[in-house]
Amino acid sequence: MGQVSAVWQLMILLFLVGWFVTPFQAAIVTILQTRSADATRGRVMSVLNASMSGTSVVSMAAAGLLADRVGVQSAFLAGSVVCLAAGLLGLVLYPRRPSAAATHAGTAEAPS
Repeated sequence: MGQVSAVWQLMILLFLVGWFVTPFQAAIVTILQTRSADATRGRVMSVLNASMSGTSVVSMAAAGLLADRVGVQSAFLAGSVVCLAAGLLGLVLYPRRPSAAATHAGTAEAPS
């Protein structure tokens, strides 16, 4: 985003980003709602919303301060590095596991 030279380029780029962000957010909310116990679901969603709102405020403040010191393009680059690092950290900390259905698909139980 820091490399665009016209508003129409930014609009197209943000439209394309929206194609990925919206399904991602919907998937996260769906996973949290289905994996949370009924008694804690409201608290889990509240923590998610509060952490996202708090993180947005902090990141906007940090981006403004950083852009003032090193320039807008460098601030965008720093933001992309942080996002890439977070994604890689997520891959390392939360490795993909096969679903329960896939692990039991090949094992048929004998009728009792």
